[in-house]
Amino acid sequence: MSNETLETVRIGIISTAWANEVVLDSIRRVEGVECTVIASRDLKKAQKYAEDNGIPKACTYDELLAAPIDAVYIPLPTALAPDWAVRSAKAGKHVMVDKPFTSVPEVERIRPACEEASVVFMDATHFVHAARTHEVRRRVANGDIGKVKRLQATYCYPFPKMAENIRSKTDLEPMGMWGDLGWYVSRSVVAFLGVDIASKIVSVQCNSKVFKRFSDVVKSAEGVVEFQLNDDERVSFCFVADSTASILMRATIIGEEGYIDVNGFVIPLRQTMIFDHIRDPKDFAVDLEYFYCKSVESIQGEDDYQWTFPTPETVFVDEGGFPQAAKMITEFARMIRENDLESSRRWTKETITTQGIVDAVFEKIKEQHF
Repeated sequence: MSNETLETVRIGIISTAWANEVVLDSIRRVEGVECTVIASRDLKKAQKYAEDNGIPKACTYDELLAAPIDAVYIPLPTALAPDWAVRSAKAGKHVMVDKPFTSVPEVERIRPACEEASVVFMDATHFVHAARTHEVRRRVANGDIGKVKRLQATYCYPFPKMAENIRSKTDLEPMGMWGDLGWYVSRSVVAFLGVDIASKIVSVQCNSKVFKRFSDVVKSAEGVVEFQLNDDERVSFCFVADSTASILMRATIIGEEGYIDVNGFVIPLRQTMIFDHIRDPKDFAVDLEYFYCKSVESIQGEDDYQWTFPTPETVFVDEGGFPQAAKMITEFARMIRENDLESSRRWTKETITTQGIVDAVFEKIKEQHF
């Protein structure tokens, strides 16, 4: 039966991880997509999770691969996910893997398995599917801020109870906090500037810190990565990722003529259920915003500018009633129904390019601490 005839895309989830909550919420929002199976190493745990979340079937990991489903979502620890992604592809299931990955070669293991099985692959990064992200990328490409000079991206997110956090276990999460927070700041380069720029790393500088209690676990990192823009020009990527600082998720693309500022670029605070327990229900909003400002009217030469008064403009983006995670599920289901392997290859290229930046910075981190 052709994928185009699928009325319902059936998704199974390997693991009862906390990350499931956002994906399950998104699946429920998208018509024609259902989570029909949940798997755990502990069958009783899977059965309890299925009962609590209205999932029809609970089983073990191996049983899930034999279940009548179309796709698998894999929110397993970074060190375990690639093996199950490959096994899922070989079982004929389309594959969505939660980020990050341990290295580019690990992603490269998944790609041929999916290609050989003619199944689609996507990493589970939400913000790249938002209409806001697409609009900002288009405006940058159209030259609305002139030639891009630098991108500044900050992701600070304080994680409590480190002893209980999987990111403190380097056998499962070898990059510590950098793997998680660093993925998003690195993906901002791919999302807003494009693969062509983000794949041309010229230099990497980084200062990082580890936890006193967990001396092999990365706590924070900041630095600069340079990318080749053309023969004689470079674009700078200035990043901060900190697991002990106040919540901040901001990306600013700065050009010769203006800038675009995207606050909450990773997780829009009003849009996500993650903050439901501390957010007033009336503050929930799906539509997003960013700020655009132009301060140079024209450029005659390298040091000869004509100014215009810089007036930041708030731009509201209609997200069509869907949170960005639901849009991710919509795109995943579309590719499955249409057997759109070309789009899958494009998403895979973005995954590999992102991981390439993550890896390059982690090499510097390892030189400093390990």
